[in-house]
Amino acid sequence: MPLPAVWPARPPPIDPAWYYNANLALDMMYSSKPTAFMQAAQAAEHSPARKPPLLVADGLGMLVGQAARAFELWTGRTPDAQATLAHLRMLSQPPGGSSGKKA
Repeated sequence: MPLPAVWPARPPPIDPAWYYNANLALDMMYSSKPTAFMQAAQAAEHSPARKPPLLVADGLGMLVGQAARAFELWTGRTPDAQATLAHLRMLSQPPGGSSGKKA
């Protein structure tokens, strides 16, 4: 089941030059499609003024990592966070397509 789209539909008012020097653009939101912030960062990633690489990611990896650590603290067992993240990414993809996410 795809995750719902998120608000806002417009990117935050960030000077585009910020993206040219950044190493990571992390949006704490997660959905089945890249957010407006992630789309703006991905567009800047391909600019001639950009100093590569720029990792653009949503917050799903952080959420899974935090949940895995909490599970480990409560149960003493270490879950496979990477497999869980990959499974959630697969479930959140639209039918027949890619979510466009990197991390």
